[in-house]
Amino acid sequence: MMKNYIFIFVAAIMLLGVQNSVNAADYVLTVTGGTGSGTYASGAVANIVAGTPAPGEVFDRWVITEGFPVIDNIYNSTTTLTMPVMDVKIQALYMAEGPTYFDNCDALTGGFCDWTVGGTKTTVSLNTTDMIQGTGCLENTLAGTNTTIFQSPRSTDLVGAAPPKSTGVTLANGILRLRFWIEDVTKLGGNLSIEIGSGGLPDQGEIQFNVTKANVKNGWNNLNLKLSAGGITKGTSGLDPNLEAINWFRIYSSSSVAGLKARLDGIMIYEPTLSKVDPPIIWAPADIVVNTALGATQLNATSPITGAYTYNPVSGTLMPELGQKELKVTFIPLNFHQFIYNTITDKVVNVNVIDATGVKSVNESGLNIYPNPLKSNGVLNIKNEEQDNYKLRISNMNGQTVYSSNLNGSQSLNVNGVLKQGAYIVSLISSKSTRNQKLVVE
Repeated sequence: MMKNYIFIFVAAIMLLGVQNSVNAADYVLTVTGGTGSGTYASGAVANIVAGTPAPGEVFDRWVITEGFPVIDNIYNSTTTLTMPVMDVKIQALYMAEGPTYFDNCDALTGGFCDWTVGGTKTTVSLNTTDMIQGTGCLENTLAGTNTTIFQSPRSTDLVGAAPPKSTGVTLANGILRLRFWIEDVTKLGGNLSIEIGSGGLPDQGEIQFNVTKANVKNGWNNLNLKLSAGGITKGTSGLDPNLEAINWFRIYSSSSVAGLKARLDGIMIYEPTLSKVDPPIIWAPADIVVNTALGATQLNATSPITGAYTYNPVSGTLMPELGQKELKVTFIPLNFHQFIYNTITDKVVNVNVIDATGVKSVNESGLNIYPNPLKSNGVLNIKNEEQDNYKLRISNMNGQTVYSSNLNGSQSLNVNGVLKQGAYIVSLISSKSTRNQKLVVE
């Protein structure tokens, strides 16, 4: 007898282990344009690697198209991803790169200009171990409270302004992209300002961009700035920036703190060649009682990227009819996300409008009972379209269970002597979901 108990105990442990191993890897990661696809548990760390770029292209970044994963560094072709409690889809994006460099920041001289800070070159060094592309990146550590982090020579410096460079883009379509690394964002004095111009000096034929401090993170930042969105300062010459003769660049933050360490890499001015993707939107509205106004539990779409949501119908709209009703959200990515994601994306879902008992008044997907209403001496047919193992439970309107059994597929139940006249809730219950339908017995 003891051996039998031991056998049952061991078998139970083995079965539990099998069940746990199945439940521990419920979520699917799909990688487009690279490797790393598979099934992972929530919290698991997956290695993702971008594929080989097509001729003339380079890897640009990872983008999320479904779910809320945490990617360690979206700008590294080989990185890690931490799985959330949901399926995830990501995509590797590639772009044309090479002759479009404004400066690749691989050297202190010989690029767009001889890099200086306030006309002094000695404070800028070359980092050859932590760059985004090429053989190096520029590095600077502020010795005291300062504004300028990186700056090209001015026309008034002894070395003179940098030789003019044609960007080959238009003001309407051009993008200024740069990779900016910062060790400690709190040492920035204020927002980050970035300038390019054709006057060899600040505020002369210049385009200026302001990046809010809240949008700068520790580590590498990939900034994509639309030239058309920058502020233009003509200066004393009265001339617009000449994109065929750019000879000025500066990045600064007012009153930055001593010890601020920053790096700069891969500055490009180009017209974008990336194919935009739809931003990920997750939306699961809660059921709503009939004649109740839509609110935050229904209009609750979310996205891992920053954006604005517009709903139709709007918050406060009454739901006067039972059944499934269509809701739509229009999502507009904000700030730099507009560069990589489609500008406007619509998502449509259905919300269940239920009666005051909390029972949906329409068939839920995969559950079909008939006839309904049912005679008290009739036969109830229950069809589980998903062909999975469920527990069947029938409850009265007081919540008391009057019948229960296991169900796989379909079942017929003679209700004579089981169900009296009245209303009931028929439930299909699994470890992952509960589906309900109201039943009336006459």
